[in-house]
Amino acid sequence: MASLPADSSPLVSCIVPVFNGERFIQEALDSILTQTYERLEVLVIDDGSTDGTAAIVQRYGAQVKYLHQENGGPPVARNTGICAAQGELIAFLDSDDRWAPTKIARQVDCFQRYPQLGICVTHIQNFWENELAAEQEQLRNHRRSQPLPGYVTAALMARRGVFETVGRFDTGWQHGDDFDWFVRARQLGIQIELLPDVLVYRRMHPGNRSRQRVSFSRDEYLKLVKAAIDRKRRDGKRASDESLRPDTSSPTARFDAGPESVFAAMESAFERAREGKPERMRQAFYRFGGRLVRLRVLGVALAEQVMRPFIHLLEGESSIESPHLQIDLWDELETGTSCSSCRASDAITTTRPQFTPSENGRFGAYQYRRSVVAFDRVKPRMVGWFARSDQLELPDLSRPLYAPLLLWHRDNGIHAVHAAAVQRHGAGVLFGGPAGCGKSTSALSCLCQGFSYLGDDYVGLEGQNDGTFRACSLYSSAHVDSEHLKRFPALATAAIQVSPESKSLVLIPQVFPDRVAATAPMRLLLLPRVTDSPDTHVRPATNGQALMRLAPRSLLGLPHAREAGMDSRARFVESVPCRWLELGRNLDTIAPQIDRAVLEVTR
Repeated sequence: MASLPADSSPLVSCIVPVFNGERFIQEALDSILTQTYERLEVLVIDDGSTDGTAAIVQRYGAQVKYLHQENGGPPVARNTGICAAQGELIAFLDSDDRWAPTKIARQVDCFQRYPQLGICVTHIQNFWENELAAEQEQLRNHRRSQPLPGYVTAALMARRGVFETVGRFDTGWQHGDDFDWFVRARQLGIQIELLPDVLVYRRMHPGNRSRQRVSFSRDEYLKLVKAAIDRKRRDGKRASDESLRPDTSSPTARFDAGPESVFAAMESAFERAREGKPERMRQAFYRFGGRLVRLRVLGVALAEQVMRPFIHLLEGESSIESPHLQIDLWDELETGTSCSSCRASDAITTTRPQFTPSENGRFGAYQYRRSVVAFDRVKPRMVGWFARSDQLELPDLSRPLYAPLLLWHRDNGIHAVHAAAVQRHGAGVLFGGPAGCGKSTSALSCLCQGFSYLGDDYVGLEGQNDGTFRACSLYSSAHVDSEHLKRFPALATAAIQVSPESKSLVLIPQVFPDRVAATAPMRLLLLPRVTDSPDTHVRPATNGQALMRLAPRSLLGLPHAREAGMDSRARFVESVPCRWLELGRNLDTIAPQIDRAVLEVTR
């Protein structure tokens, strides 16, 4: 990607904190200085190194500004860099990591396209040093080396003003300073965009902080969560009706009119489409978490695509019970009906939903790729426009209406978690943990050995009056990579590959029509992690360890994951036994161990 014209190119300050980094600092700096974007200021903050770091950095001369300070830790060094930086945009790179050559250019382009954007992050990819070759191979076999959303400083670029609004990194945290900073930014409504491409390469080696922080203390993590909740409770600016105050942390879509007007225009456009093409209407009723939803779709091709992931929730036609939610969608390609309010957002192309709320929170509009969904939370009703049903991508096909449905679920006391879930002997089992830890592997292993499936990506948790929880299935789809298709050949018979570089989509009912559950009472929380053992084992885990594994991805990555969701997750981990699921190399041992664990907790 070519650099932007000089007259419009903002200066980007690249801050590199380093402590005794002589082994990798040159590689890190070279990855900055070979960026396709040219207007860069490079600052190395030497946090009291005693090795040859200074000599290496000083060889770069005027290309790099070198600052030395007494050792205070990474957050202190980053804050020093922020104070010294001159750029309009600020980025960070740890001294043992690398950037892809287009990283800065891609992020700058995003900021220039979206003037209200405050933070841009990218995906990251771990890579491994030779001394960790055995661990590397072990994790590769379990797909842990897959790209991860980069809510870490190495993937971060932010406008200078964001650090005035959010503040600098809190030096009181030993390992959680970046997590704390991102949470504060989200709570303050800073707009965040996650680029879908891997533009940061994080080095894993025996001494790096990324590996050390995996085991940072339970107490520190719980303090981070408590601090986030306390900040919310102290916020005196929130509206009195919290339930009607949506999360506005994602970038705001640029609609010409407000969400209430967008909703009204889309209602009218849907009725025009229905009058013009009544024969193209498809209708079905679904039961989401015990609540009836009527889905009407204008467009045969669109209906086929959108309705498939909900087939396990299908209800018979009902003329007695009024639906709890009405969803109306239309395909412009098939109906020939356009909507000016939707067209206003055509210029926005993003891989994450962008949300525009009304002032009172009643109305909202989501834009995602070339689709718009507007809603009225009081009716409640959603109306959605799709430009072309023949251009839907994997997320559209596997998780239709993802963000609006999560909001509706939250309104009804069902909080989504980034997790997988299965059912056995009438008991629900949740697999929680970060991306790549083995959740999907565990769930699919169980599915292929007779368990019922509730999801391998997002699952709803609903508290019951007796203090227990039940899991609510959202989608019957699974994202399956080529390695999993080899391991579970039954799934390969129904795999759909949308593009050569993407995972395959598997609609589980097509393979196992009798193994998909809509809800299940939760009886066990398992925390997958890779081990070097040949066989899988189940070990005791504490509630604190469970919350540390379950909460971060949901808190940072899910729409509308607010303090109520955090409270719900904390209550959930207290309501069920928590266990480590130590995954061995022999996948055939996973399901029997889980079956045994289920029987133990249900006796």
